[in-house]
Amino acid sequence: MCSKTKQQQQRRQQQQQQQTPQQQQQQQQQQQQQGRPVSEPEFKSQVLDSHGLHLVEFYADWCGHCQRFGPVYEQVADALRGFVSVVAVNDEQLMQQFEVSGFPTVMVIAGRGGNKPKSFKYEGSRDANSVLEFAVTHIGKLARARLAGKMDSGSGKSSSSKSSSKSSSSSSSSSSSSSSKPKSNGQADVIELKDSNFERMVMQDEENVWFVEFYAPWCGHCKALAPIWAAAAAQLQGKVKVAKLDATAETVTATKFSIQ
Repeated sequence: MCSKTKQQQQRRQQQQQQQTPQQQQQQQQQQQQQGRPVSEPEFKSQVLDSHGLHLVEFYADWCGHCQRFGPVYEQVADALRGFVSVVAVNDEQLMQQFEVSGFPTVMVIAGRGGNKPKSFKYEGSRDANSVLEFAVTHIGKLARARLAGKMDSGSGKSSSSKSSSKSSSSSSSSSSSSSSKPKSNGQADVIELKDSNFERMVMQDEENVWFVEFYAPWCGHCKALAPIWAAAAAQLQGKVKVAKLDATAETVTATKFSIQ
């Protein structure tokens, strides 16, 4: 890991001033491979002020380890696309805030609406599988903690009030949307799928990840799962599409997936 010292930064800045245009272009290309670079204002609005989960790399332009890690981080970003945001940042003030002492530093950060975020620092090897496993493990823990009401998202509201609030906004947007779109069902915006829209909405969707419950209206287990499924939809809103399909009515899709 590259140590972050003033002497090193000054030395690298002098080297950058001596770079040819071709070398500068190559460095910019390497920098772009490190995920989606964001500025300090963008980081504040997209990460700190959000209620979402994020994988963040703190890097330095001059750091050789960061340049070698760039393609690995890009692989992880591709694997997590649709689940969480993956960003990279090079800002001294943010590095001090998160106590970054070397490069590259990777963290999972949970935004809390402008309040102090929760973060987990990665300490493992710099291969894609290890970084991905770290991200998935901690993102899963944070999501389960929110679902259980054990982690305050920073809004000052209880889990039930947050779900209710999201329900109101979901209902408003639902009522104003086109009738050709699938209806949201329940207070946490669970999407109700049908044979007529399943292929188009789910199977042809290359941007989003879908969690789909196949259920029967008479099933006791399905009824017991309903509030849990609704709460999961509320917590994953904007990250994963959470939906359900009545397997007793939408038999074409149910048969396709061998639902009995």
